[in-house]
Amino acid sequence: MRRVDSRARFAFRSDERAAIRSRHRIGGQVSRTHGATSQTVEAVRAKSIAFDGR
Repeated sequence: MRRVDSRARFAFRSDERAAIRSRHRIGGQVSRTHGATSQTVEAVRAKSIAFDGR
């Protein structure tokens, strides 16, 4: 269990960094792999879209 936990944590961190770096590229893929990251990506998207719109 501990091994899986550490791996999951590392993967989650790397995924988050990747999502932050290439938000526009990933999008749906992140939502499929991790729900939390997809929520953050969607929020960032909404903010960026609203900012660009104005």
